[in-house]
Amino acid sequence: MEKPNPIPEGQSDNPLLSPEELERLRAAAVSEASGPLFDLKTVEEHLLAAYDIGVVLEQDSSQKTAFLEHLNQAEHHSQSHPNLHRLILAAIATYLADGTIPDWMPLADALYKKLNEP
Repeated sequence: MEKPNPIPEGQSDNPLLSPEELERLRAAAVSEASGPLFDLKTVEEHLLAAYDIGVVLEQDSSQKTAFLEHLNQAEHHSQSHPNLHRLILAAIATYLADGTIPDWMPLADALYKKLNEP
């Protein structure tokens, strides 16, 4: 089964990313699709990094690529956890669509629910 690309095609005119940044992120998403899946602690690390960057993103838009890279990595590593994976994909799509920073509570709730499963 092919991994859905969280970065929609044809959005090179997206005001949040330059065409070069978008292409680099799209290529990373495709190249990592065949890579190994990692544990939830890696998802947690990337979501925490994205959260930290998201806090300053309104004042420093130069961090948007790093923000999306961390969300993309969290998405990649969450593939074996469908609910969490779906939430991360939705967060990426919403950010790309209109620049809205994700609501972190649903992501944190889903992540810590999985981490606390026996």
